[in-house]
Amino acid sequence: MPGEHPRLSFEQWVTSVFDHPLPARGELAWYHADRSWDDNEGMWLDTSQYPQTTVAYLTTLFENASSALVAFSEAQVNQGFWYLVDNACSDSMFTLLDTRVPWSERKRCLFAMFTLFERFFASRCSPHLSHLDTMQTDTSYINPLNSICYMWWDILPLHGKPEESALREIDAACLEVLRQILDLESEACCESALHGLGHWSYAYRQQVQAIIDAWLARHLHIEDELKTYALAARKGHVL
Repeated sequence: MPGEHPRLSFEQWVTSVFDHPLPARGELAWYHADRSWDDNEGMWLDTSQYPQTTVAYLTTLFENASSALVAFSEAQVNQGFWYLVDNACSDSMFTLLDTRVPWSERKRCLFAMFTLFERFFASRCSPHLSHLDTMQTDTSYINPLNSICYMWWDILPLHGKPEESALREIDAACLEVLRQILDLESEACCESALHGLGHWSYAYRQQVQAIIDAWLARHLHIEDELKTYALAARKGHVL
């Protein structure tokens, strides 16, 4: 929105999101354990008051994650992204639906998610399939970032509403970003995209099936576990 002047700079906002200790086993993350931070005026970005700034900060973060997050451990980054993406933790992602923000800016933010996967998650996530975690006997080698990478499109509060004409541009952008992520040379990123497409199949079954079928046709030698997951996602059978 024109005239937005939040107290937090981009760098301060990044610190407010990611610079937190990790919870001990059995404890809640900082954003669940103590909500007093939410009322600490000047220390947090009010997404409802500053939606355009929020979108701009998200875009900058997604496009420059490696440099913007260099001061934080991968476990802290995982925790911070959960806070940003999951609407049970914050309202940040609802700014992508806020029509007070020009569509061109919201669209850039959505496509910046591809940049985040391409330049950050693809190189840092460990090569394993998160939907098989319950079958793993040794998970010590799994990068903490795999958690948010896998769940991104599950917890992101955008799941496709073709009956709402005002959201069709957003839906089309999300499907295109998912298609692009699916083509990355990263097992974790491919699985994330399939996970997301599986959820989107309920709203856009034909489009999802076309995306997955085309990907399978281009990748004839993928591992059986990933192919099985792709076929399940094609039918919407993902958790």
